[in-house]
Amino acid sequence: MPNRDFDSATWNDSWFEALTPEQKLLFVYTWTNNHCTPCGMYNITFNRMAYETGLDESEVRRMLPSLEPKIMYDPDKQILWVRNFVRKQKRGDAFLVGVGKSLLRIGEHFFVGLFLDEYRDVIRASQSLSEVLLEPLRGTRAGAVSFNKNKRSGKRTRIPATEVASLLEESLGKFSSSRQAVDLFLRVAASKNKTERVSDTKKLSYLAELAVVMDEVGDEDLFRAAILEMTGKGIANINYLKKIITSKRQAGVVAIPAEERQHGLDAAGRRLKVLD
Repeated sequence: MPNRDFDSATWNDSWFEALTPEQKLLFVYTWTNNHCTPCGMYNITFNRMAYETGLDESEVRRMLPSLEPKIMYDPDKQILWVRNFVRKQKRGDAFLVGVGKSLLRIGEHFFVGLFLDEYRDVIRASQSLSEVLLEPLRGTRAGAVSFNKNKRSGKRTRIPATEVASLLEESLGKFSSSRQAVDLFLRVAASKNKTERVSDTKKLSYLAELAVVMDEVGDEDLFRAAILEMTGKGIANINYLKKIITSKRQAGVVAIPAEERQHGLDAAGRRLKVLD
């Protein structure tokens, strides 16, 4: 994709101004290299990034995490995602078809689930993109559990409002010391919607999935730390949460001190503002 837009206002962004010259080079490179696809998501190795920027590979490995949440990278799958790439492009019909096709090439990856959540408005506004994208990728949509369907008819059953409220309180009560972090997860999820709300049914779905993850982890401190790290990046996605938990376990992280927990809560609160 040789032609793409790069927002000149980036140079006035306080976040960008705080970066080192090397970080700025790497950030601009992720937007402008020849590997970038219409969806802003592409396969690339540390070695290739180092070769094309002239940076040492060790520098690339060290600096790339500092560009989150604007630049996301999965070192296991070697997939990089420029989160705001599509937002900053001229979104004509042909371009949006290209967005859909490039997402299909990435396939089933948690970045794709995040993309579908963050770009709901773009997808809904473009019939061409919807036709290319939605049906094949429906299974990767974040938070897609439909636990309240009637098994015989396949239709959703309507739950009375009073019962829903009771179920929400009961579900939240399961998280005890992690409740504040779970509340942040729900708030970040709501911030992704135009209405800045998440339906009660959707909340129940999220809480059911989070409860399963917490039970699988078996370590509430680790579970809470992973949620705080994720929401601090402005993300509310179950698959990404599992990814962070796996990374923390491999790094030997089992708990976080109280002051670090508060720092994570503060960071998540700041991230509730819409990303530039």
